Amino acid sequence: MTTTPTTSEQVRSRLVNVLRRDLVGPSPHDIDLATERLPMEPSRWYLTGFIGPTTDAPEATEVEDPDPEGIDVGGSPDDRQTDESRTRRNSWRPSSIGITVLVPEGISQVTAVVTWGDYRTEPPMEQFLLEAQDEVDGPDQRAAPEVQWVRRPRHETTSVPIPNGRAQRGILVPNSSTPQLPGGALELTVHARPYEIELPDGAKSRFQALTVFLVNKRKRPRRRYEDISLAFQARLELVCEQGFVPRADLSGYGTDDWDRRVADLHYADAHEFAVGRNTSAEWAPLVDGRCTSASTCPLPMSEVERVAPTGEGELPGVEFGMEALGKLAAAPTSGDLSANLAPLVDLYDAWISSGWANFGAPADQRYKTGEQLVFNMRRARARIAAGIESLKTDSQARMAFCFMNDAIAKSLRRRSPERYPVDKPEKCPKWRPFQLAFVLLNLGGLVDRTHADREIVDLLFFPTGGGKTEAYLGLAAFTIAHRRLTHPGLTGAGVAVVMRYTLRLLTLDQLSRAAGVICALELARDDPAVGRARKSKRYLTGMKLRSSRLLA
Repeated sequence: MTTTPTTSEQVRSRLVNVLRRDLVGPSPHDIDLATERLPMEPSRWYLTGFIGPTTDAPEATEVEDPDPEGIDVGGSPDDRQTDESRTRRNSWRPSSIGITVLVPEGISQVTAVVTWGDYRTEPPMEQFLLEAQDEVDGPDQRAAPEVQWVRRPRHETTSVPIPNGRAQRGILVPNSSTPQLPGGALELTVHARPYEIELPDGAKSRFQALTVFLVNKRKRPRRRYEDISLAFQARLELVCEQGFVPRADLSGYGTDDWDRRVADLHYADAHEFAVGRNTSAEWAPLVDGRCTSASTCPLPMSEVERVAPTGEGELPGVEFGMEALGKLAAAPTSGDLSANLAPLVDLYDAWISSGWANFGAPADQRYKTGEQLVFNMRRARARIAAGIESLKTDSQARMAFCFMNDAIAKSLRRRSPERYPVDKPEKCPKWRPFQLAFVLLNLGGLVDRTHADREIVDLLFFPTGGGKTEAYLGLAAFTIAHRRLTHPGLTGAGVAVVMRYTLRLLTLDQLSRAAGVICALELARDDPAVGRARKSKRYLTGMKLRSSRLLA
């Protein structure tokens, strides 16, 4: 009895399991389907995960199927089940699956575990299986009765000697012939080749590249019952107790492409232990740093860890509340605002020093890549500090910073009233650390048109839902407010921000969020509280434009 999933992880796992059972069929763990009974041929019931005999090859006498995708094209059930209605793609079905692993030097053999499912007809149709081809396809072929297909789970284990640089063929999988079809069985074909590579640290690694194929060498029966010769839910697992050697991807090492060098450093500790042939591959979790099992997989999966930003307001000494920052920026002096932002620089500097202290040997390229990354981080730290300094010394920049925080806070309260109720000031919108840092990072270039930062394009690379839009809209609001403050009247009119999105649904969502910020800026100019806080309305004269003009 299965339990009802209660978490999103359980629901996702259930969906994947149902999909696998529908496309591939039962696994060794699906006891309820181990001896299932199907009303039609398994190759029409399942779409993938099976291998046919090596004798399956295109024939010149075959008739083009009117239904190449296996879709019902009409007619009576008997018409749809005739031999002529077999799809041409059956002739091109794979006859083997394989896997390549790296085995440590000195290993003489590995263990192969082969699991699959055989389907036999009920009632048995031995008298129809091996008729001559001209009798099968000729006009006088005998009408065969309808049958059901009953599954028989199979599981065999055998040792695979590793050849010394030569291919070894014909390792018979025990008990892999079909009872209804004499002759032929499943076989393992083995290839091995010694390799030696030099790792980035200068050490040399010696190993053997071992490739093992599971090949269907069964005899091909009459076409109507050819599924008897197929091996369904075929799976090949290799086991090495000493552990497989991780595959070192050095494609990004030694290149001049910066993106590939960064990826090489980021994923230096991420390895793959197997490569599939005619299929995908998966491997067991590491135990004591060793991977001892790898197998073929017709439906590969990979768990991608969630990337989440640091929580709101979790850094000590830094004020992230948007409304609180707006009030600090509106104060007559800038001391309190600077005091509440300065710890962000120190915390970022401490993170750089603690998290990126060691990249290996100084002569190593990964070390040089790490040094460049640290240099870029410290440069970003200096730009954040300069942004805080500009708020301290530039009153118009500080006032634009105030308008920005107020506008983003108001738009968020209107967009998510259940999360930020207006009647509950304690539930106030807050910047995430990377959002506030990104805003401060770009203030110098936005305030000073001759600033060197205007030659830099800063990109927020973060998964959906992390808060990129609010960071971009914060800079847009700052730019609009600062332009109207420094150039009041028509001299500040025109296009201030260009937004471009290539996905239609994303465009609609971004338009809605941007319009909320623009409307909040428009409402700010007539807010009496804002006017009193700024002592006079001279700061707002440049913003007396309609929202339609601001959107332009």
